[in-house]
Amino acid sequence: MALAKKIYYTAVARGNTILAEYTEIKGTNWRTFTQETLKKVKVGKYVMQLDQCDYFFEREPGNVDLIYLVAVEKGFSQQVGMNMLSDIQSKFSRHRDPEVIKVAKPFSMNPEFQSDLQHLYVDNQIPHSA
Repeated sequence: MALAKKIYYTAVARGNTILAEYTEIKGTNWRTFTQETLKKVKVGKYVMQLDQCDYFFEREPGNVDLIYLVAVEKGFSQQVGMNMLSDIQSKFSRHRDPEVIKVAKPFSMNPEFQSDLQHLYVDNQIPHSA
């Protein structure tokens, strides 16, 4: 088994607006960096490799424009990252009311969804093969 690679940040956004997020890394600028990165995200599921980290993204087509994301240390398992996106999407769909999402303010969904992001973050922060 390889040493565990870190998960830095998880979030769900509507376009450029972060609706819910989770990180255990305090005093960082993940939120600001992610808001800038969201502007570059295209529809689909993929990995964006950046200098500081890798971002796993899934952007749904449609008028709600949801984006699920996980920022991880370079070398993090792509399979685990993609599975996390699917898990985030599945868990978020339980909370999904498109009319509420369309008008939700930044971070307003943290109270109802942050614990789900935390569980995924913790559950996937284990040693895994690259």
